[in-house]
Amino acid sequence: MTTLAARARGADRAIGGVLAAAGGCLILGISLPALSVDQLLLFDVQMSVLSGLGILWAEGEWGLAAVVVVFSLVLPAAKILTTGWVGYRGVPGTTGFARQVRLVELAGKWSMLDVFVAALVVVAVKVSVVSEVAVHPGLYLFGAAVVLSMIAAQRVGALAARAS
Repeated sequence: MTTLAARARGADRAIGGVLAAAGGCLILGISLPALSVDQLLLFDVQMSVLSGLGILWAEGEWGLAAVVVVFSLVLPAAKILTTGWVGYRGVPGTTGFARQVRLVELAGKWSMLDVFVAALVVVAVKVSVVSEVAVHPGLYLFGAAVVLSMIAAQRVGALAARAS
């Protein structure tokens, strides 16, 4: 019995590289500045996902911080790790394989929510008359992590369906 990765042909052999790139983009995307906000030309604040979490935590917004942790850190990382696990350790036909594939599919359904939230933040601040928002590489890298993980998960799902 062979893993999905061992059965991959053509471009599907790049799934591991795509997942590694997604992981790197995720780490950089949450660490590097994603947005900067200028308010009345007096304050210029650059924020990353991690610094934003620090601000939420310091201000006692634990519920909102928990939502950001789940949708911007835990779910994207879990999706990358689960996709890698299924692709490189999962063996079609074994006990639990179908459940592992369903986990990858479930994580995929939630993967764009974090990008949607980031977009809403940008739009909300841009609508403000007294603020100017600039987008920085962190937001693009974060989006790239989501897209790359979606591509890898889709290909792993296709390989799993073909192997069944």
